[in-house]
Amino acid sequence: VNGERLSNLDESQRQAVRNDLGESALLLAHAAIRDARTPNVVRSEETVTKAIKWNRVAEECFAPTVPACVWLQREELAESFDRDDLLASIPAELPTAQTDIDDFLQAATEIGKSDFHNAAETLADLTDRQPTHFAGHLLLAMSYQSTGQPYQALERFRIARPLAPTDPRAAYQCGILMQRWGKLEGAEAEFTQALAVAPKHQPSLHQRGVTRLRRRNAAGAIEDFSQALRYGGSAVALYFGRADAYDLLGQPTDAKRDRETAQGLKPVTVEDYAARASQSRGGDPVQALANFDAAIAANPNHLPAWHNKAQYLAETLSDNQRALDTIEAAIEVAPDFAPSRAAKAVYLARLNRRLEAHEEIEKAVLFVTDPEIAYQAACVYALTSKTEPGDVEKSLNYFRQCLRDGFRDFKTIEKDTDLNNVRNRDDFRAVVAAARKTARQ
Repeated sequence: VNGERLSNLDESQRQAVRNDLGESALLLAHAAIRDARTPNVVRSEETVTKAIKWNRVAEECFAPTVPACVWLQREELAESFDRDDLLASIPAELPTAQTDIDDFLQAATEIGKSDFHNAAETLADLTDRQPTHFAGHLLLAMSYQSTGQPYQALERFRIARPLAPTDPRAAYQCGILMQRWGKLEGAEAEFTQALAVAPKHQPSLHQRGVTRLRRRNAAGAIEDFSQALRYGGSAVALYFGRADAYDLLGQPTDAKRDRETAQGLKPVTVEDYAARASQSRGGDPVQALANFDAAIAANPNHLPAWHNKAQYLAETLSDNQRALDTIEAAIEVAPDFAPSRAAKAVYLARLNRRLEAHEEIEKAVLFVTDPEIAYQAACVYALTSKTEPGDVEKSLNYFRQCLRDGFRDFKTIEKDTDLNNVRNRDDFRAVVAAARKTARQ
């Protein structure tokens, strides 16, 4: 922190750099604490040691004026992991003034508890006061993303990107959003931008490979999956992905080799188990569900693992009751995550629990602008219109809203049986036709 490079800066610049480094150290300690609390985490003692190390680095960075959040985090470490030896270094009286750094760690802690709405409020205030606070904008974007507000998230990621031009995370997250919306050309461009500043960023290599595969660029996908493997990416998922690319390229021998390699590897991460579950979807349901459950056990806070299991139960096994039970468990993990509320509403509607479905979907749409949530609201009211014809108009209103907001997955619209009660209406067909015309322009 006090090295030769800092000596060329004036005192205010040096302190600004130290504050940035201190915030980064606090976040790394916070992440290590979360990892150490995760069931089945490998080498948890080593992870606790890492958290303590980063907390001490933060203290060094902020010295001599150490904010209260450093000591509170150390207190958390002592209490959570029976490290009473840490208590002696904590001052008897902590600073009482709430600093921006205190607010920043408070938001990170709220995110760790899946309290994304309060985290977003804290971070919005912080970034208003500090518009060049890269990490503040990044965490605010992730909070918006986690409450089902993707457009606000995209805006904040784009604000964050030029504030740290050598950090790939903002561009990577923009790519994830583009990928989710089916804007594959834009997604590939974002991942490419992330790799321009961090060529070994394996998540960007992995997802660019996925995107290239969806764009039927098999050779490009193979190149990306191979690079990500060299840089230590999730091997199970990458070998399966590369096998799909070899199939597309017409190289079945290479595809078989990669699938056998993936099957022979021991899954470790949630991504490993998720990849195995995805590969076994069309096969043995017992094996598929075992992989979904293993992904959840690897990281119970990983919401996509819960959603993947619920979707498999509902769409492949037609078991909406077990899908509902699964998504309710996801809501216990993150009550503010609007996509979980929307999925629950759909399963309730399929089970003919009309009033509960309406109550749940209205919770989901209350604070979010995600076109996918509006689309699911259209599905909910279309389903319940079977017993209450008056729900048709509300379904159509939400359907118009989702298309206005950018929903363009016409393949899903064509096949989705949840819309059967409204799809033959002239006004429904007219709205779809208009949206298709706009999408071609």
